[in-house]
Amino acid sequence: MKGLLHGLILAIMGWLMAFGWQSCPAAEWPVFRGDAALTGVAAGSLPLPLELVWEFDAGDGIQGSTVVAEDRVFLGDASGRIQAVNASDGQLLWVFETGDVIESSPLVVEQLVVTGALNGKLYALDVSTGQLRWSHDVGGRIMGSANAAVSENQKPRIVFGAYDNTLHALTLDGKPLWAFPTDGFINGTPAISGQQAVFGGCDAKLHVVDMNGGTELASIEVESYVAASPAITGGRAYVGHYGGQLLCADLATGKVLWTYGDEEEGDAFFASPAIAQERVVVGCRDRKLHCVNAADGSEVWTFSTRGDVDSSPTLCDGKAVFGSRDGRLYVVSLEEGALLWSTDTGSPIIASPAVVNGTVFVATEAGQVLAFQSRKAEGESP
Repeated sequence: MKGLLHGLILAIMGWLMAFGWQSCPAAEWPVFRGDAALTGVAAGSLPLPLELVWEFDAGDGIQGSTVVAEDRVFLGDASGRIQAVNASDGQLLWVFETGDVIESSPLVVEQLVVTGALNGKLYALDVSTGQLRWSHDVGGRIMGSANAAVSENQKPRIVFGAYDNTLHALTLDGKPLWAFPTDGFINGTPAISGQQAVFGGCDAKLHVVDMNGGTELASIEVESYVAASPAITGGRAYVGHYGGQLLCADLATGKVLWTYGDEEEGDAFFASPAIAQERVVVGCRDRKLHCVNAADGSEVWTFSTRGDVDSSPTLCDGKAVFGSRDGRLYVVSLEEGALLWSTDTGSPIIASPAVVNGTVFVATEAGQVLAFQSRKAEGESP
């Protein structure tokens, strides 16, 4: 009987995986959008209301998102500093100076913090001390974040795009593995699923590249510049572009399955989408957060703010958490888009929130890193 039950469980898990189901993410946020596929989904619960528990002043503006790993929050700022602070109280742990503006989010992989700067260099630092392990110069601005391909059969590989019109793959010690050239700047972060890396750029294409050798598997015309990063689930990629449309592409066939938005009158999508419960949620420069059906692209709901929504939403516990250029951090219902909670941070928010163990971490353009947790009842210990 036990053998039959075990076999049934494995069969059900296999069926779910075949249809794009993913296991719950770990209680860390080590990369932009939380996982290698850039789905923007956080594990655990998120009780409301929230209250500010600590604040860290980075000293200059922050456009990239914070990441959380090893009980630390990592960030880069406009002065070129990579900083690490304690996740529990916001106390500074270490600082590394790159000498140029950082707009990307850090990546934490195998005790390394990996971040690119506008000077064209990718830096790998020790997680605990911030000491430089290595740097790699590609000769073109690095605007997007690096990602990591991690599998049981291969050593982790670091993948990132740059303004040298190239997607690069490196070993963990900074040695080049391969380089894939394109016809335009690469602004976003490549999404990784299995042995495929998917990314867009200023050549108005969505590229699907084999992680093993850097060869192209598919090139999908999307008709406009892609500044955002795609999200992957169930063999499909979802991404918005400068031309005012969100689209879904089948990675096996290389075909666009549906588009959402007005190509003639729509505003640009600079935010990256999040995917959960058959819904795709993404911010737009029409000052709205949009939720559409993942199967066919039909509109489910929209939520209006008073500023452009370049902040990529994070989904957790049936809620969407995101910021706006109006300076507010919002939490809305994934089911119907109703406002559940918000707060005024006093500065525009471009960065995507990270949600780890019920704590929301978000950075502002003024250079503040804010940590919010559920408000405790009187007498209850934090």
